[in-house]
Amino acid sequence: WRRGRQNSAARVKDRPSPHVLEHVIAGLCYLASHGMPDLHLWIHDHDGASRKHTLLELNVGFMILTTSLGPTIWRHNVMPFGATAAVWAYNMVGDALVVLGRMLVACMCWHYVDGHSGAETASTAMSSSTSFERLNNILRAMMKPSKRKPPSQAQTLLGVDNVIGNDW
Repeated sequence: WRRGRQNSAARVKDRPSPHVLEHVIAGLCYLASHGMPDLHLWIHDHDGASRKHTLLELNVGFMILTTSLGPTIWRHNVMPFGATAAVWAYNMVGDALVVLGRMLVACMCWHYVDGHSGAETASTAMSSSTSFERLNNILRAMMKPSKRKPPSQAQTLLGVDNVIGNDW
């Protein structure tokens, strides 16, 4: 994709604003300061992410693959996830799913590209996690079962080990 024209599919003047770790920490602090003790964090990851979204302009999806028999030309029907346009587009999908999760499931949730997380008290965190996953399944944005992390006070999120304490 680096030598292809896939990145020309991204015609944007701004940049995506995914939820980084600071957003999650701010959300946890907000929940704790509003009387929600014993917070637990859950994590989900979308299965297939950008492969679910087809290219509108197929002329940007070509690539040359060199084989032992010589070069071959291939056309992608979906954007390879390393391309700028794919990440940009998928951030908008993540934004929409977070808004729907907050409005329809009433859960505190965030996303970083195709990774989603949320937090609730220990008594409701499993319901929040399961409901968010069910909402995504209804919308055909399936989660990877292998990357599901059930609610816990200790999670690795965005490559950082996090432990939620009760002494806010």
